[in-house]
Amino acid sequence: MDGEPLEGRDARILVVDDETMVATILARYLSQMGYSCVTAQDGYEALEKLQTHTCALALCDIRMPGMDGIELLKRIKEYDDEVAVIMVTAVDNREVAVQAMQAGAYDYVIKPFHLEEVLISAQRALDNRRLLI
Repeated sequence: MDGEPLEGRDARILVVDDETMVATILARYLSQMGYSCVTAQDGYEALEKLQTHTCALALCDIRMPGMDGIELLKRIKEYDDEVAVIMVTAVDNREVAVQAMQAGAYDYVIKPFHLEEVLISAQRALDNRRLLI
């Protein structure tokens, strides 16, 4: 893949991770690939950002204080079912992965990851979303 966003350069991605460095690195990389990014450090901030920014995709950490990623995923889907969601976690746990997929996640990426892996997953999620809308 050449890094060209499949949904166009107007596809906005919400990056949610309580580790500021992870969120910053992901947002910076995806911005370099042509996407507009918004970051949030927890689930509550993410829901606020969704009310003020139209996002096509959310990359959500699973383990966060306050509201975990699975609960955030459910709330995102209640708010706007068309937002594609990719779960990102340091925990390689099949039960959690299955729970996330059953709740509507498009994909599940395990930390540490290669940035290209996240980009490919994001491109596929956005392409799939575009086909469904």
